[in-house]
Amino acid sequence: MPGTRMVILQVAGRSWHVKLKSYPSRSFLTSGWSLFAKENALQANDICVFELINSSNAVLRVYISKCAG
Repeated sequence: MPGTRMVILQVAGRSWHVKLKSYPSRSFLTSGWSLFAKENALQANDICVFELINSSNAVLRVYISKCAG
């Protein structure tokens, strides 16, 4: 059975609330992800690395590497 919780994504001092849906073998960011992606100008082949910085409040710092192409 999937679990769902709100997480906070942080980039360069800004924060976004995003829904995280977890399944036994994978997890997905859903509600709020589109706004995060738009405001960070994410494009295909960009890489996001997520670092859990506060587990009790579900805060993740996001490092973004832009695709050179």
